Amino acid sequence: MSQPQPLVNAKPAVQLLKGQLIVAVIVSLLALIWGQKAAYSAGLGALIALVASAYFAWEAFRFGGAISSGRILGGFYRGIIGKFVLVIIGFALVQHLSVPVSMAALFVGFVLVQAVVWVAPLWST
Repeated sequence: MSQPQPLVNAKPAVQLLKGQLIVAVIVSLLALIWGQKAAYSAGLGALIALVASAYFAWEAFRFGGAISSGRILGGFYRGIIGKFVLVIIGFALVQHLSVPVSMAALFVGFVLVQAVVWVAPLWST
C-alpha cells in the first residue's frame, strides 16, 4: 500500500535557505574588500533577509496533508506577513545600533541574499 504524500514539500525551501546562507557568507567576505564596516553591514543586511526567509519557510511548510490544506494556506499568509514585519524590524534595529553601518552595503547584502529567492527557480530541476 502506498504512503500518502504531503501537499507541500519543504525540501526546496530548505535548499533555498542553504543557498541564501552560502550567498550571505560570500557577500560578507567579499565586502571585506571595502573594509570591516562594509563587511558587517553587508552581513547584517544578509542576516535580515535570511532570518525573514527562514521564518516564512517555517510558517509555510510546517503543515502537510490534505486535511491541513486550510492550515497550509494560513501558514503561507502568516509567513509572508511575518517576513515583511521581520524585515521592517530588522532594518529599524540596524538604524538604532550604536555601531555605524554602511547603508549601501547593508542594502546590497539584503538584496543579494533576497535575489537568491528570485533566481533559484531558474536553476531548479
